Amino acid sequence: MDELARLKWQCRRGTKELDKLLNRYLETGYLAADQQERALFVALLQLEDDRLMAVLLGDLKVAGMEVLVGKVRAFTFDTSDIFP
Repeated sequence: MDELARLKWQCRRGTKELDKLLNRYLETGYLAADQQERALFVALLQLEDDRLMAVLLGDLKVAGMEVLVGKVRAFTFDTSDIFP
């Protein structure tokens, strides 16, 4: 399995909100990211779903991931299909 297919599988989290947040970044921002940012995204995907959701919603801070989290959130400017 190639890297993008493996990451796409890891972005499947069981909730529509997380799936969309993560996949939008993967399909756009990840491809343009440098190696350091890509490594941070892989590390972000290792978080448990509840912690991941808290991080992406801004309720929980993870040191060193603030910029990446901001980018992931920026790719979801129109959240009407995620949070109706």
